[in-house]
Amino acid sequence: MTIGANGRDWEVHTSLPDGWIRVQGATTAPRGYELIANREPRWLKSGKLNPDRKTALLRTYPATEYDEEGKLL
Repeated sequence: MTIGANGRDWEVHTSLPDGWIRVQGATTAPRGYELIANREPRWLKSGKLNPDRKTALLRTYPATEYDEEGKLL
C-alpha cells in the first residue's frame, strides 16, 4: 500500500520488515505513522546520498480509512 504525504508517495507497512529499523527523531512522518528505513547508511564515504537506502512508513495507529475524496469511511 502507498499513501501520498509530504509531497511524495510512501510505501506503508503494518509491521516492521526484517532488516529495517525505526528512524529515531524523525518528524516527517504523518500522524499515526513512523518513518522506517533499511539498514543501509544514509551517506556514502564520497559524501553523496546512498541510492540503496530505502525509507517507508510504518502504521502505528489503528487504521482510519478514507475514500477517494478524503472522507472518513
